[in-house]
Amino acid sequence: MEQSTSKEVSDCWCFHASIPKELLALIPEVDRGKACVCSRCVTNFKATLPS
Repeated sequence: MEQSTSKEVSDCWCFHASIPKELLALIPEVDRGKACVCSRCVTNFKATLPS
């Protein structure tokens, strides 16, 4: 997870991606809406989910 910069982002790959709610729930409350989840983290997390 990376901290975002102070710049507002108008478009990002994640705006169009399916990110599991279980992964988003792992982001600390204070960082929600501020932290970025990279595509590798999403891919790795999905690989741990039961089929």
